[in-house]
Amino acid sequence: MTRTLPAKDAGRTASFAVHAVPAVSAGGRLEVLVNGKSVAVLDLPVTGKEEDAVDQLSLFILTDGSDDGEKAALDGARSFYIEGRQEKTDVDELPFWDEHSLGEQRFYNIICAVYGQNKAKYSYLVKEGTLPPERAERCEGEYEQIERSWSKLLAPHLKKKAE
Repeated sequence: MTRTLPAKDAGRTASFAVHAVPAVSAGGRLEVLVNGKSVAVLDLPVTGKEEDAVDQLSLFILTDGSDDGEKAALDGARSFYIEGRQEKTDVDELPFWDEHSLGEQRFYNIICAVYGQNKAKYSYLVKEGTLPPERAERCEGEYEQIERSWSKLLAPHLKKKAE
């Protein structure tokens, strides 16, 4: 599945590649960067934490069925895990007040979505104990919600498939 958005210049489109990076800019505008160049600025509603929304959009883009996209999502999750392990271990010192979810929360959200998108392919995440079975039970539904929500939000901006 290729997802495309209108480019900022001359009505051209830019296909998302593994290097697509959504970011929230000032004023809550969602900016999509491909290889460091802005290809789209979307004025979309964000009803929760902006970074969580960007994580979900990244998942929507990267989990297109390609091995490269899924690997990029899992690599991103791994970086949040490492970041989370470096955070303070005293629960009273964790930055619950921060606008970002904790690194380990972001890790589990991402691997859950990747697993939920293709449970057979990523069953090793549960078998090896990376993803707890209690969470794994909900992952397919969580991924479907991400897919459904972002498809609806982006529908006016997505390029129609050629028939």
